[in-house]
Amino acid sequence: MKGTCVENTVPKLFESKMESFIKFPNSDCKSTRADTFYDIQLNINGKKNIYESFDDYLSIETLKGKSGLEEVEKGVSFLSFSPVLPLNLRRFQYDQVTKCSVKCNDRFEFYEKINLGKYLPNKEATNADYRLHAVLAHSGDNRGSQWVVFINPVGDGKVCEFLWIETSICKYNGAYVVRNNL
Repeated sequence: MKGTCVENTVPKLFESKMESFIKFPNSDCKSTRADTFYDIQLNINGKKNIYESFDDYLSIETLKGKSGLEEVEKGVSFLSFSPVLPLNLRRFQYDQVTKCSVKCNDRFEFYEKINLGKYLPNKEATNADYRLHAVLAHSGDNRGSQWVVFINPVGDGKVCEFLWIETSICKYNGAYVVRNNL
């Protein structure tokens, strides 16, 4: 698409910005780096819903200094969200004890409409309202599985379910829920 009239379409639709930081809590010293991203990898293990996953993503990690050196805080903050915001729910986590990937099958709620304004620095100036249009769900484990896609193309509550070669229409009824591998 380079050199065409649609050259910057993907960044305009999908590019968001965040700031990574390291700061010393007992001084004004802070190091920051701005980054762009095209999707967000959200941890869902032990989380009830999409908002708890966002809170976890933005939680600040305190690093203890060696040999009595000063503590530092490490984290990220969002600067802007793109018009289309892909969210990847991390259902597989690496277990260091078993040295295998383990799938989280806990109930997890995500909603037809969400507002992410509280995660941005200038809440009033940025439209952070999003409508869920599609869910790609994994059924099975890391040895054998299938993918199911739920698509709400026009936001009218009519959801199409695509499972292999079958397609069916579902009616939206509240929060979408990932449960028992879906």
